[in-house]
Amino acid sequence: MPDTGERTGTAASGFDSEPSKAYDGNDSTNASIIQFSTTISGPAIVGGYAGDDLAAGVTIDGIEIRIRANFAAAFAATKLVNVKLSKDGTSGTFNNPSTGVVSQNLTSTTTDYTFGGSSETWQHTWSGFTDISNLAVSLEADQQSDSAGTAVTGIFAVGVTVHFTTADVVLTSGMTIKGGSVTLKSGNLIIK
Repeated sequence: MPDTGERTGTAASGFDSEPSKAYDGNDSTNASIIQFSTTISGPAIVGGYAGDDLAAGVTIDGIEIRIRANFAAAFAATKLVNVKLSKDGTSGTFNNPSTGVVSQNLTSTTTDYTFGGSSETWQHTWSGFTDISNLAVSLEADQQSDSAGTAVTGIFAVGVTVHFTTADVVLTSGMTIKGGSVTLKSGNLIIK
């Protein structure tokens, strides 16, 4: 099944410091969510995913979200909660995956965490969707044990990969190629 490859956001909001570090591709810097109580943080959002749009007629099979994150070891251990996806931009409707609310304990070592996958549609209807820049990811942070007053969650990357199926192309009349070439990457080509 083809996919777009991982796409990177171009905008972020809701972080307590350095929001652009959540998508800048630099593993030595991060955006932070800082909590001074055991209350779940407000949503941090990354959107405006860059790259070519999908071709008209493709079927979206699933969306995979990769979040590279950790917690600051000097403070309380944290987890990611309420990881959601919007197809209508940063102010659109954010849905949980079909499996329900997501929660992932973090470690103090920067690690990649994957949510969704090649068949997870995030409870959205994708018919006619082509503009990847309209995707947005929302996430929140919480303390793992609610025992300490301060916690710092570092977000190093929030990437998305769109898995899709291409539409069959049916020629009802002849095909003419003038100059150039035809490259077949996979599948069958039958010429009669």
